[in-house]
Amino acid sequence: MNIKILEKFEVLNSEMLASVEGGKKVVSMGNGMYCYDGTLKCWSNPSEIWSIAGKVIVNGWINYGPWIPRP
Repeated sequence: MNIKILEKFEVLNSEMLASVEGGKKVVSMGNGMYCYDGTLKCWSNPSEIWSIAGKVIVNGWINYGPWIPRP
């Protein structure tokens, strides 16, 4: 593997990012869940989960309110 050391750079451009090798690909499973591609290691992002849950609750309240039955 060809490793280039970045020393004293001012701007990280796409050419420098393209030269980065290795690492694992992370796949978003949706709704705040992330997994490594090809392995069984997953984790969640609690702030993203709470944000999505809050949107669902607020949209349900605005669209239906407590007085209208759900379809």
